[in-house]
Amino acid sequence: MVRVGVVGGGRAGVEAGLEAASKGAKVTLFEGASRVPDWRNSWPDLLTSSPPPIRDTHSLLEAEGVEVLLGETVLSVDQGLVVSGSRVRRRFDAVVVATGSSPALSRFVGSGKTGVYVLDGPQAYVEAGRHVGSADWVVVQGEGILALRVADRLSSRGLGVTLLRRRPLAGLTEVDSMLVSAAAARRVSIVQGQVEAAAGQGRVQAVVSGGRVHACEALLVLPELSPRLPRVPVTLGRLRGIRVEEDQSSSSPGLYAAGSCSEPALRPPCPGISRTSSSPGRVAGANAAGGILSLRCSPSWSEELFGLAFSATGQSLEEAALAGLDASRVVVRRGSSALCCVVYERRSLRLLGIQSAGLGPGHSAALAVAVGQSAHLSALADLSSADSTDISLVAEAVRQGLGWSV
Repeated sequence: MVRVGVVGGGRAGVEAGLEAASKGAKVTLFEGASRVPDWRNSWPDLLTSSPPPIRDTHSLLEAEGVEVLLGETVLSVDQGLVVSGSRVRRRFDAVVVATGSSPALSRFVGSGKTGVYVLDGPQAYVEAGRHVGSADWVVVQGEGILALRVADRLSSRGLGVTLLRRRPLAGLTEVDSMLVSAAAARRVSIVQGQVEAAAGQGRVQAVVSGGRVHACEALLVLPELSPRLPRVPVTLGRLRGIRVEEDQSSSSPGLYAAGSCSEPALRPPCPGISRTSSSPGRVAGANAAGGILSLRCSPSWSEELFGLAFSATGQSLEEAALAGLDASRVVVRRGSSALCCVVYERRSLRLLGIQSAGLGPGHSAALAVAVGQSAHLSALADLSSADSTDISLVAEAVRQGLGWSV
């Protein structure tokens, strides 16, 4: 029986452990916390007036035969040997590192005032959710999809929100523009900047950013994240995550990585974009158990924010350029309610990526497969015959890319 060690009990680690166990491997999962943590992407839901119950992932793992070792922070992984801080030493045939990322310390003038919440874990979200319900306006500081989720959940409670961020969603200019407009209609103002100071007598009453003062009754800060790794003899990527191939393997034989502690070698990472960890986790777990899977479906995300559906799969034009590809894109809009952006390679007309806003749910998974298989644009050009206005917008963009009459 193949012995597989999984380091980290977040979403990627859990998926890796379950997948390896389903392939017949004997799996041990190491988690440094006293319980298997709830997934980071679901933490903003704890801000709502009716937060969901925390899922019992521990019982699910044990029901599938996965041994779970809690309170075991792994210090090093080398040639299958896993060593934890409590001196537990286990040797495995393969190891999946899925240790996620760590928050950086957030410091600014007034950061210790009442009403300032640093969202560095699920309990911080719960506490903030309890105290902001009576507020009229709050300020949120953060980047990427997670910050947008926080603003969306606060807005759903009727709160006004100012979201301060340093940059738009990387590589998603058109989608980001529509997202800003949708947010404004829900009393959410998205502003470029970052917190310089929290002002007020004892408690926060305003936030200073870029010479502007934003009145508020609470400030929620999402700290910057960086990959959290044990000592591992592997090649690291540009963002200091473990560099992995399509099969989630690292430069060290028998060592795989998944989730936010990893970086795909063939596709430059996109800071601030929350890519799903489940597919890489499953691929890593399957291969650690002796499989030969590759992550063929392009990394993707889909989200409903401020009453509109947003999704992205594959590469943006900027990411394609970073990968050395001669790429172009076509953007098609339907008024102010929907758009589709198709990215493709000029010479081969190979599909590289699709981003959309305002389209209905259910199409993103199929488009991710098309992108992952490097489909030719012509394969999507006749999708309008499927009697779906959502898909027809994709087909219209593809047909423009082909130079067909629309």
